[in-house]
Amino acid sequence: MAWQSVPRANFMFLHAARLQAHYAAQWLARAARGYIAPQPHDFHTNLGWDDQFGGFTTHPLPDGSRLGLRIADLTLAFLDQNPHALPLDGRADAEVKTWLRGHVAARNLVSGKLDDPLPYALPDHALALGGRYSLDELGDAFPPKQEREGVEPGDHALQLDAFDEENRHRRLGSADAVQELILKAQ
Repeated sequence: MAWQSVPRANFMFLHAARLQAHYAAQWLARAARGYIAPQPHDFHTNLGWDDQFGGFTTHPLPDGSRLGLRIADLTLAFLDQNPHALPLDGRADAEVKTWLRGHVAARNLVSGKLDDPLPYALPDHALALGGRYSLDELGDAFPPKQEREGVEPGDHALQLDAFDEENRHRRLGSADAVQELILKAQ
């Protein structure tokens, strides 16, 4: 695989775009929690990557389809013999839920499971208050192609800030070990 130039991002917009993508990914989590048989450690909610679709996907639903999210254009899609897609740009979560309910019901699944609460809190975002998804918000994170300053292979390494410089010797352990340390600290 060849190196690709990575554009420098506007981090204020990148944060907002990441939150928007995070909210969109929750539709995949809701579908997985509602329609895929539970597995230890919530493995049934793990997402995979589909190169052909160009996005994240759930494990197969009971009818064999998968729900996918393509971040690049904010599109949700049922991936099966007859794919159905919904561009999220300009839509509120209530509209997305209505679309998903219709497609879930057509697959003979109980549409009410999409209303089950998530077992974790989501960060604050306008989408939680009825705001609409916006491709413009995603696009604002990166400047237009002609204005990009790419990071090329061989560029000088980034300098560590004072905190990282002081704590560079620390290593992050496994997730279980980190969780154990957090629980002990409480």
